[in-house]
Parts: sequence; C-alpha cells; structure tokens
Amino acid sequence: YLTNYLPELLNYLVKIKIYLLSSGVDIQMYSEVNYKTVNEIDSYLVVVLVTSRVIKEIGNQPVKIQKDYPLDTSTYLLPFLTFYSNQLIAQTQVDRRAADDAVSIIAVNFLSNVLSCQVYIESNDSINSPIKSTKVSTLATRLSRGLVNDDNAEYNDNQSAMQGHYIRCQFFQDNYLKELLDICLSSLLVYSNDQLDDWINDPETFYNDESNSSIDDNLYTASQNLFLSLLDFKPNEISTYLSIYLLDKNQQLQLLNGATSDRQIALYHSIYLCAGLGVATISQYLNANDWLNQTLGPILQELFRSTSTGSLTSGQQLLRCRVIWTLGCWLYNWDSNILLSIGNLLVLLYSKSSSSDLTTRLVCLSTLDALLTSNSFTPEPFSQILLTLVESLCSLINELVDIESKSRVVNTIKEIARSMDRQIVLMLQPLVNYLVSLWISCEDNSLFKRSIVESLTASVKSSGPAVLSIVDTILPVIQSCILGSISTNDNNDNANEDGDYLLSDGVSLWLALMRNTTSYSIALDNLLRSVLVTVFSDGCVIDMNMDVLKDLLLIVECYALLEPAYCLNSCSEGLALMYSRILGQVSSRLVSYVIRPLEAFALTCPIETSTFTYQSNCFHRMLQSIASYLPGLQTAMSEFN
Repeated sequence: YLTNYLPELLNYLVKIKIYLLSSGVDIQMYSEVNYKTVNEIDSYLVVVLVTSRVIKEIGNQPVKIQKDYPLDTSTYLLPFLTFYSNQLIAQTQVDRRAADDAVSIIAVNFLSNVLSCQVYIESNDSINSPIKSTKVSTLATRLSRGLVNDDNAEYNDNQSAMQGHYIRCQFFQDNYLKELLDICLSSLLVYSNDQLDDWINDPETFYNDESNSSIDDNLYTASQNLFLSLLDFKPNEISTYLSIYLLDKNQQLQLLNGATSDRQIALYHSIYLCAGLGVATISQYLNANDWLNQTLGPILQELFRSTSTGSLTSGQQLLRCRVIWTLGCWLYNWDSNILLSIGNLLVLLYSKSSSSDLTTRLVCLSTLDALLTSNSFTPEPFSQILLTLVESLCSLINELVDIESKSRVVNTIKEIARSMDRQIVLMLQPLVNYLVSLWISCEDNSLFKRSIVESLTASVKSSGPAVLSIVDTILPVIQSCILGSISTNDNNDNANEDGDYLLSDGVSLWLALMRNTTSYSIALDNLLRSVLVTVFSDGCVIDMNMDVLKDLLLIVECYALLEPAYCLNSCSEGLALMYSRILGQVSSRLVSYVIRPLEAFALTCPIETSTFTYQSNCFHRMLQSIASYLPGLQTAMSEFN
C-alpha cells in the first residue's frame, strides 16, 4: 500500500485535477469558500474541489506517518521521496496560477521532515543520543500496534535509523540539493502575483497573512522551512553557494540601476530572505564585517541614494525591504557603531521623504525590534534617533486600519520606551498624550487597548520622577481599565476574559505610576478610594486572580509610604473592607503582601494606624487567624472576649 498503491493513487488524482482545470474551469472560482457558499456552481469545479480535498487528505497521511514514526517508515522513504520530489518539480514548471499549492505544500513538508529527521543517523556508535527520545515516546505505541517485535526492538531501531540515513544520503546528493535550492530561490520563495497585488493594494492583509501563516497551509512559509532543512543537512555547501551571491556587489548594483530583469530582483529577494533565516549557520561561513564593508554597505547606499526623488521601482522597493529585514537578523554580529548607522537608516526608511511603501514600513518593524533588544544597544547615543522614530511610528499608526497591525506598531513603541530608560523624558508628554488619545478612540474591551496600556506602563517605568507631568493624563485610563472591567464582569454571568486582562494591565500601570511618583494628589486619593470600595464589594470576586490582588496590595503600600496619614483617614472605609475580605482568606504565598501595607502605615504613622486597626477590627481578625493554628491562644482569646 505504502510503496505502490498510495503514490500511484495520488498521481492519478493530480492528473485528474489538472485535466479538469484545463477543461475550462474558472481558476479564480477555485476555493473552498466558494464550494461551501455558492449554491449553483459549475459541475467541473465541484469535482475539482472534491478531488483537491481528497488529494490533501491522502497526501498528508505519509507526511504525518513519517513524522510520527520515522524509524518504522524508513523502509518506505524512497518511493515517497521520488513521488513528492517529482510532484514539486512538476508544480514549479507550470504557470503559477495553475499550480496546486496544496500538492506543493505536502511535497515540501515531506522533503523537509526527511531532511531534518534527527533519528536517521550513520552508525550504531552514535545512535543512542538522537533516537533516544523517539524510542521512549513511541516504542510502547509501536509495540501495541505490531510495528516492531519486542525481542528485536532495539536492533530494529538501529537498522531502521541507518537505513533511513542511507536512503536520505543517496537521494539528496549534491546535484539534487543544488536543484532543490534553485527551486526554492527562483520559484518557491518568490512572491506570487496575488501576494504582490496584496503588497501594493492591501498592505495590512499582506503583512498579517505573512506573519500568521503556517507550514501546513502556506507554501511560502513551508518553503522557508525546506530551505532551513537543506541548510541543516549541508551547511557548508548551502552557505558557500549563497555567499557567492551575497558578495557579488556588481551584480546587485546592476539590479538597482535597472540593468537586469525583475526575475533577477526576485532571485536576490529570495537570497536575502534565506540569508536572514539561516544567519546562525551562514554567519559561520560568511564574515559579517567583510560582507558589510565590501557589499552590503554600498548596496544600502544605493538603495537610499535617490529616496528624495521617489525613484524606487516596485522591484527595488521589494529588495530594499528585504535587505533591511535581513539587517535585523544579522544585528548581533556587529558592534554598537554599526547599530547607530542602522538606526539612522531606519530613521530614513520611516521618513516621509524615503518613498517607503506601507508594507516595507510594517515588515521592517522586526529590524527595529532587533536593534532595541541587541546586547550592544545603549540608549544615550540613540536618544534623538528614537525620538524621530516614535514620531514616524505614530504617523504610521494613523495610516493603518487593521487592529492587529496597529497593535504591532504600538508594541514596537513599547520596546522603544523600555529601551530608552530615562531618555524618554525628551518625548514623554507628547507620547503619552498620543497613546491616551488612541485609547479613547478604541472600542470597549478591544485587544488593541491592551497594547496601548502596556506601552503606557513601559513609558511610566522609564520616566522616573518625570512621571509627575503625566499623572493626570494617565489616571482616567487606569480608572477605566479597573472599574470598567469590574463592571463588565459583574454584568456578565461568565467572567469576561477581555475584562480580566484589562483589569490586570490597569493595575500594573497603576503600580508603575505609584512607584515613580513623588507627589500625592486628590486625584490619586479618589482613585484608591473608589477602587477599594468597588473591587472588594460583596458582588466582586477578586480572588480569581492572585497576581492582581498582590499588585493592589503593593499599590496600597506605595500610598502608605507617600502620604500615610491622609490616605489612612480618607480611604479608611475601603481599607477596612479590603482587610475584611482577605484576612485569613488568602493563600500562604500572599500573606507577606497582605501585611506589607499595614506595616508601612505602622512605620510612618503609628498612632493613626493603631486607631485604624482597632476601629476596623483588623487587629482582632489577625489574632483570630493566628489563633486558628494555635489552640492555646484560641482559648485565651475566647476568655478575653
């Protein structure tokens, strides 16, 4: 069945589908969505769709079996390697619009899995380490299914591993590896016409689809995995092959000057993509500094040379986007001086004069993130650069419509705020004003709100004492997060997850604010009073999230250290309610946090604290909680009462 019938069946099904497509079926209608929604549809198309579903279901079976049981399927590798390889080559030789991505995805995934399978090894001496986890996880199942014999299981595994290794090495010889790599670079990793249309006409859809795609449903993503498998299998050969292209400065300059075809630009786009994906391996064979000085530097100069005139063609825009993305992958190979130059390039890329399209600015966010998280990054030299970048990113958000895209940009702003540390004071007020205005414009419980609150929290943490200038701006956001979330959950029998995360994020923002502010205000006091009364009322269940409760207790501690007597007097009702709900009711992990606010009050205003603990019955509740574990004290307390 595995060696003869299944490949032959798949082959016939593919031929049937190709025949039907050549018989006048509208390819534009060829989609699962139409099959499910259109009532009257061409009968040919119905057969095509059913055939496609059968091909996908049957074709994926060998892929899953080989992945789950690599040792047991080693005997059957050759016919399937041959079949899937032929299918992949055939699909890349037809018009891209008529090619069947489902067949190509299955073929690519099978080849990738075999190439990267760690249990196919060369000799008995090295067999224990790579196949140990596989034997432990699958041997019992394989025995129960009769796949192996109990007496010969160890021997069979050794033989299967070596057989798989032999078949793999015989099949993936140097000539075929080069052919497979060329297919990746010239076809599989080249954007289709539909993708390029989305790049130009629907940038946010393009960006989100590329970010969220998986190897099981997207040929472009599956092909990236195939390249990485090829690189792992033959690192020296693949790296050397790519390095020849990457170091060819003259060829790349000709591309940018329009002396070569769009096909060559697409090829180099694929090469730079592979250079970024495989940086961990390729950097061992290609000197990063030599590449930067000899080739990459001049290429970048040419890419940005004519930005003010807007002379970049669509192909050059595509290549510039990929080169900047690749820079982000290689950042850790360069020192801080190079990072500063890359930062200036990003400023130019995001400026209005750069002619950078929306897709380019979205894709290159990953390079900015890599810059901010680099071990060589220090905030001081980048202060002016990051200030300019934040302004550009805020303008970028205004161009976006999709919430997911906006959240991605706001998350990068959060990283900038975190990385700038005290340098953020240069832009603190306008940045916070902008983020709060975004917050106000959001729908209730939008996921986008969480990204905004996290960015505000990062800004507050970095600002230090300068936070005083934004307290009044941020307090309405905190109040809306906490009290709005409580109200949402009270009105919903099922706990609202959106409300839960906004409550948690709002409390985190409040705690960051209180740890940095040096001045007490009526607004801060009013916020604490209203939150304590609302959160610890009878209708609210706060113990569903112990981390939120812990942060609330730490916030009360901050109030106790900032203006203890005033706070204790003003918020006594809420504080008494809080302790009536939690004393003796929380887990041992939170006991120390429960006591910290009282201890802070006692150290800063002992007389007022004594009065409060007596009048609120807190002291008696603490003694009762202790007495429940000490029988002698419990008796003494009963006599005292």
